[in-house]
Amino acid sequence: MKRILFTIFMAACFLGLTGCGDDQLESKTEVWDAKYEDLCQRSDSYLSSVKFTGAVLVAKGDKVVFAKGYGLTDSKDPSSAPVSINSNLEIGSITKQFTASAIMQLQEKKLLSVDDKISKYFPDYVYGDKITIKNLLSMRSGINPNIYFSDELIAEGLKVLESGNHLDDNFWLKFMNNQPLTKDPGKLFFYDNLNYVLLGKIVEKVSGKSYSEYVQEHFFDPCKMTHSNLVSGNVDVKAYDYNGNVLSFPDEYSLGAGGMNSSVVDLFRWMQKFSKGKIVSRKSLMDMTINRAKENYEYGYGLRYKDNMIYHDGSTFTYNSTLMYDVATKTTIVVLCNKSTHEKNANSFGTALAAFWK
Repeated sequence: MKRILFTIFMAACFLGLTGCGDDQLESKTEVWDAKYEDLCQRSDSYLSSVKFTGAVLVAKGDKVVFAKGYGLTDSKDPSSAPVSINSNLEIGSITKQFTASAIMQLQEKKLLSVDDKISKYFPDYVYGDKITIKNLLSMRSGINPNIYFSDELIAEGLKVLESGNHLDDNFWLKFMNNQPLTKDPGKLFFYDNLNYVLLGKIVEKVSGKSYSEYVQEHFFDPCKMTHSNLVSGNVDVKAYDYNGNVLSFPDEYSLGAGGMNSSVVDLFRWMQKFSKGKIVSRKSLMDMTINRAKENYEYGYGLRYKDNMIYHDGSTFTYNSTLMYDVATKTTIVVLCNKSTHEKNANSFGTALAAFWK
């Protein structure tokens, strides 16, 4: 009997079928917990059936119970390495919860307040006295959501960057000052990346560090997110558009709103600490999620909260992603896909996996 148990144990270790603690994840290429054999099998069969490509992770509390990469790191190169659980991909708007957390950390240090008028940081903005940091965080600033993706702004932004200059305050305010507010601040929800670009700039102004320096020091390093960065195109897994091109948003254009590259393991490490109040205080965590829900706001500060689920998805030209945390069951689900939302929807996959593992 002892020999049989020993054989089973050694086989599980060799095949990586036992759940992993955080210290083991760096060397793993796959996790398949024998305790959850049926759910792992169902999840794997489902993802294979929909021809998913990218990486997926499911954790119960602090323990990863299912994690696997699907496809190759370069679909055009059959000799390229398989996607692993430590491969990084673009995560798009999942970045916003890092920006919101930076703002909350700075508030905890009494370096700013979410009730500050943004005229304090952008004195030349004509509507700055009407909008607070809280309005930006909750996507209720009233700023016209068409500004960020306007053809004129994008074209001029690319010219500025190609000339070696930066997208400074004057660049953004030139367009913002020419557009009236669509609604009074605080009244209506409009999802708008520009809110988080402004928040990213506030982080820089208040901390005295670049956005990437702040994120590295306060989030990547403490969470051991060794496969994450904020450099455009610096990913392990390539993605192509319909014409076979590789596209990425310039770093400055995505500041605070997107632009982060990460892996399913790194995002699990992030959520481990964030959900326990180790990134921001529990009060700040409540303000970012549950307290906004009490005000009938599904969108909190860089996160959504509904039915005990803290979550956010993200998309770029050719990647999309979702990060979910079930407060009741302490289940974390991460889905990173190297396809556009129209081809393979990470949020749909995450919702299906959440139903399996609930």
